Amino acid sequence: MSAVADWAEVFTEGWRAPAGADAFADFFEPHLDPEVRLLQPRIPAMTGRQAFREQFARPAFNLIPDLHADVHRWSAAGDDDVLFVEFTLSGTAAGAPVAWDAIDRVALRDGLATERRSYFDPGPLFEALERSAA
Repeated sequence: MSAVADWAEVFTEGWRAPAGADAFADFFEPHLDPEVRLLQPRIPAMTGRQAFREQFARPAFNLIPDLHADVHRWSAAGDDDVLFVEFTLSGTAAGAPVAWDAIDRVALRDGLATERRSYFDPGPLFEALERSAA
């Protein structure tokens, strides 16, 4: 199996039914380069495994404790070192369901993710934040 196919399997399994922020981070960290860059709409870039845990996983699961993803499809690009994953994230925020579609581009080196750039409309997240603040 190729590095991209292996990582697609990791992505799918890690997002299927995470048991909270720390379990989620514990699952993904061995598959992340120590200096992984995380890029996403309207949120500052993050660098490193600790940022993944503290600035991505914990805030996401604090807002949406039952957050999970359904992967629809994935593909490889380049010399089998870039993964694209199309998926839907969903869960419950402030007592109401929330869902949004996303595509992540994951750059790989030696089987580890060196960069993840997520493409999605952040509107549903901001609506969930507004509800949770009310």
